[in-house]
Amino acid sequence: MENFFVDDKEVSEKLLSEEGPLGGFDARIKMAYALGLISPYEYHDLLIIHSIQKTFLKEMTGIKFSSDPIRLNCFRLRLPREILLPGETQTPRRLFVFVNAFLTQQFTLRAMQAVQEKRIPRDNFMLVDID
Repeated sequence: MENFFVDDKEVSEKLLSEEGPLGGFDARIKMAYALGLISPYEYHDLLIIHSIQKTFLKEMTGIKFSSDPIRLNCFRLRLPREILLPGETQTPRRLFVFVNAFLTQQFTLRAMQAVQEKRIPRDNFMLVDID
């Protein structure tokens, strides 16, 4: 996302710092989608990944990919249904790892593309052009 922002390191750092408005994973997912940087399926799956991560962090012990809340969320991921072959073994853990790896690769490429689409600040407002 930072590659897409205007060249203002101070503003970017304030937005993306832990305490900033885009400091959390959830806020970054929503902003990336709102800016059109990710697809609806990617948005959907990122929200599920975030939910799975929060469940693991909250429970810490006794939670596994075979546990109902995790397992059910893994099977709700959309990208595997679009990409994987129907006969492939799809365990919750494999689905989670696959989507994470796929999205990491996609977003690495998009980060390079975002540099080409980098935002440029608008010109300052002028009431009358004297030149």
